[in-house]
Amino acid sequence: MDPGLRRDDISKHMSSKTNTECIGKSEDFKEGKGKKVIIGFEDCAVFRKNGKLGCVTSKCVHKGGPLCDGWMKGDKIVCPWHFWEFDFQTGKGDGDESQGSYKIWEEDGKVFVETEKMETPRKEYSPFGG
Repeated sequence: MDPGLRRDDISKHMSSKTNTECIGKSEDFKEGKGKKVIIGFEDCAVFRKNGKLGCVTSKCVHKGGPLCDGWMKGDKIVCPWHFWEFDFQTGKGDGDESQGSYKIWEEDGKVFVETEKMETPRKEYSPFGG
């Protein structure tokens, strides 16, 4: 153990590692293609656009369509069921609704997500408003 590290520094590092999950190799995530991954008990969709990764919940907040089977239109994921669109990194839709999104990054040829909390909370669609 590095004598320059304090106990609380080690605890922070260890706790952050327990909330991080490797979801595959960088090469597994192709440009413009969705890939289904499971984070905890949740199906998620990972997309790559211009080298950047995005990870959102896969079950569409509109009617439950599988976003991992959708396609890219600019920076948006298009749901294959009803063509709703969500930002591939933030999960935000065109209205108040949003898919949940997770922090995602690449390191040493692998892809990781932070599993403890969502970057953007999931907000279901309501035909009656807020």
